Amino acid sequence: MMNAKTPEYGEARAVPRRFSEKLLSSKTELMVYRLRYTQTEHLRTQSKLCDLVLNGKKDGVYSTLIRMGNTFGKQKTAFFLMYP
Repeated sequence: MMNAKTPEYGEARAVPRRFSEKLLSSKTELMVYRLRYTQTEHLRTQSKLCDLVLNGKKDGVYSTLIRMGNTFGKQKTAFFLMYP
């Protein structure tokens, strides 16, 4: 399950599972996008858990931030900008 916050008022709607399965099977671009998204999420979770288990709490957090910055961030002059 995912959570989201909006800075302004918004609406959320549920999509039936059967409908989303039909849509993904008929539109290959959407299926590829969904697979890339889930793969990225799994990699993020895996790297966090690996670091926290191997290095302990404090070192794991630092290592996770550095790894996410190197993988998903865009380097500016002296820092990384990280995008979700």
